[in-house]
Amino acid sequence: MEGVSSSLELKLREDRRYDYGRFVEQVRKGVGITLGSSCLEELFDGVRRFVDGALRPAIESLIARDLDVESPPPTARRDRFNLGQWIGFFEVGGPLCGFDSVTLEVEPKVGWGKFKYMLRESLEIPAVVGFESLAPILANLMPYSDYVVDIIYSDLAYRYTEMALRGPLPRIVEDVVVVSEGLLGRVDVVRTLKLRVAGSQLIASRKARLAYAHMPLILVARFHYMLLNRLNKIVEDLGRMGGHEVLRGVLERIEMLRRRHAYILTLTPVAAYLDLALRADVEDSVLVREARVRSGVNTWLRALADLYESYNSRLAGVEVRRELPLQLLPSSKVFELWVLKLIMEALGIDGGVRVERMGSGLTIGANGVKLHYNKPYREGRLLRGLRALLKDGALRPDYVVERDGEVVVADAKYKARVSVGDVERMAAYLVDIAAPLRVDGERLIGVLMVLTGNKPKTSKVVADEELTTKHELRVAHVNPSEEHKLDNVKTVKEVLRVTR
Repeated sequence: MEGVSSSLELKLREDRRYDYGRFVEQVRKGVGITLGSSCLEELFDGVRRFVDGALRPAIESLIARDLDVESPPPTARRDRFNLGQWIGFFEVGGPLCGFDSVTLEVEPKVGWGKFKYMLRESLEIPAVVGFESLAPILANLMPYSDYVVDIIYSDLAYRYTEMALRGPLPRIVEDVVVVSEGLLGRVDVVRTLKLRVAGSQLIASRKARLAYAHMPLILVARFHYMLLNRLNKIVEDLGRMGGHEVLRGVLERIEMLRRRHAYILTLTPVAAYLDLALRADVEDSVLVREARVRSGVNTWLRALADLYESYNSRLAGVEVRRELPLQLLPSSKVFELWVLKLIMEALGIDGGVRVERMGSGLTIGANGVKLHYNKPYREGRLLRGLRALLKDGALRPDYVVERDGEVVVADAKYKARVSVGDVERMAAYLVDIAAPLRVDGERLIGVLMVLTGNKPKTSKVVADEELTTKHELRVAHVNPSEEHKLDNVKTVKEVLRVTR
């Protein structure tokens, strides 16, 4: 029965090719109502056109904006489409088949339960290793990387403002003389006497007026107000992702940033300019230029003008083809960060760490171990013919573990089977980055972390005998579910040879 409801919800799987036959089978199984052949054909064509015309370009645009992900984007042909490895809820639009709107839910191939478990575990990382890791974690989890920009600039803006307010502020008020019939401020005795001698009954008053040098403080007020609003939006968006217990530590840190901006906006030198900052019809380019000129000897105010310009330039450079929901997440990155959490647990990293942030990468030091995540390497001892594996001229393995002069390289693969390309990429990593494990007979060790729906286990891939140094490629088959948590950690310990 067609057109019974004004809306229709479709559930499809990520990373699966849908031709018309498979699409019809999935829709009939999931919608719970009878749809005719002509309706199904219209729905298939509507979803295919949405994937090709809106979803694919939007995700490719996100990937192009520094999002280093292996999750393939959606693809579409005349008779088929694939939603790629991206989880989300999308408004396909309408009318289609008599429905005013059609909503598409893209389900994870591991199922929502396991996917949400990986996401919760990933969001625990900042609570374990410290706030410094929050921006890189969110940069990898959330395609909307401008949210991460807000967090980074929030901290910088507060520190710069703190230093600026400790220094000499430019003159922000000036005295002006007003001649009128009544007193409008402090009486200017000399000028009033001159008026009386001239036979006038007018009074000369002196009153304070905002000087043009107030531009730096207008910029400060506008900057902090903008950042406060953006942080409010982050809290709202993270709330939609669920897992409030897991997010509690992260949200507390963001709340600290929000309190900082609110505090700055209540300080006497800034509070007086908040209303003007919001109402003044001053373009950002003019505000930045005048703030630089009129900051006097206060170098921190000029630095704030530079920071404000940089922040606005970054946001202005964001290309938005279509408003996509926050629930849009790259599956492979969620898996990759969950594996990072497993490696931390296998290495005994549970606090007391040193964290160094490098863009969207991290270095975590603890217990005599250094764990690098998403760090680029440019040593240049690459195998001939493998330069196509590089991104921006750098090798970028997911994880590198350094301990006692030994270096193990590892990669996460959001799939169940290892491909030839995975082995070739690991060979490049081993030659360029790894250092032999003495306990394993001076072998170079590479590790691949892959999916399994069964009990976690380890296996090995046949080594390439052309390498001069003995090497070994180990595979950890991990199951993203809480019931297998201990077995997952045990499996990762085994491939990393962690005995403690």
